[in-house]
Amino acid sequence: MEKVIGYAARFLIGGIGIIVVLVGVFRMFYAFIVLELRHQKGEDVRRERDAERLALGSYLLLGLEFLIAADIIQTILEPTFEDVGLLAAVIAIRTGLSYFLNKEMKEVKE
Repeated sequence: MEKVIGYAARFLIGGIGIIVVLVGVFRMFYAFIVLELRHQKGEDVRRERDAERLALGSYLLLGLEFLIAADIIQTILEPTFEDVGLLAAVIAIRTGLSYFLNKEMKEVKE
């Protein structure tokens, strides 16, 4: 049973996190192309570009949350000292990324 949960955490929950990030990146890439074409025609697209950056930040944050959840579940199931240390480092890095993404998103909103 633990192996099934471990695989679910690694591939299902982690996979969802990766898919969320990829959806956000592809969405932003499409919006970037459209906005750049409009900008080349002389339109002011700063607000739309900022809105798309906020949307990408939201996708990245949500994806990171799924990835952190997958790491936590995996470590709970197989708690070696090395894995716990690695998890702490990964969570610290991802939490730092989340913090700075949130901070940047708030600045863009203002």
